[in-house]
Amino acid sequence: MNLSKHTFGVSTLLVGAVIILLTAATFFLLTSEPDRSKVDMMAFWALIVSEFVCTIGIYLSVSQKLGASPIIMRVGIPTTLIIYFLLTLLLFAVKDLFEEHQNLFTVFHLFVIAPTIIIVIFISAFAGRVQAVDSQTKAAMAFMLETEKTLEALKNDAANAPFSQQLQAAYEAAKYADRVGKSSRDEEIFGAVEQLDRVLKGPDDTKADSVAEAVNKIKFLIAQRATELAQAKRGGF
Repeated sequence: MNLSKHTFGVSTLLVGAVIILLTAATFFLLTSEPDRSKVDMMAFWALIVSEFVCTIGIYLSVSQKLGASPIIMRVGIPTTLIIYFLLTLLLFAVKDLFEEHQNLFTVFHLFVIAPTIIIVIFISAFAGRVQAVDSQTKAAMAFMLETEKTLEALKNDAANAPFSQQLQAAYEAAKYADRVGKSSRDEEIFGAVEQLDRVLKGPDDTKADSVAEAVNKIKFLIAQRATELAQAKRGGF
């Protein structure tokens, strides 16, 4: 874990703890027990809970406890929780208006909590989808890069010099292929490259035709992969 992020995360917890203690101390020192109404206590605990939730939410984000989550989650959730805290603070500031309408205070508080929960769930779900797509994209890029490296190694192998032009064609097909996206052809391409490797290591009497066939298959599958990815991209996210 990055030390600066860890330090900032711990600092966030400390600042949050200080704010919570300061809120509690201020409330209990400036009000006497006989003067504290039910609404006062409701507003106080609502504020304390919002401070606690906001602190934990920011800590989880800045300290990367949520993992390598998308930026929308690392920024969106803390922002939402800060707004939730500010709205709760506003309710606390005007709590006296609800002195004779305790149920109305509860309703307003629920109107603050409910959208916060909904927004956090929505951000988490959307971020999860983005992360899943990103993981698939990285896996696909790694696959095509590995395919390219394998074909390059076969091309540069001195033992395969008689087939250098054909191997060069297969290598270039992989090198200039679209790496962003996962295709149903990926497994077939992997198998075709393995087959080419086996053919090149096989007996010489049938090697020429087999190499040509294997290379053509690789080029065909890569072209099919490109078509599939292009169609998927036109379909949108």
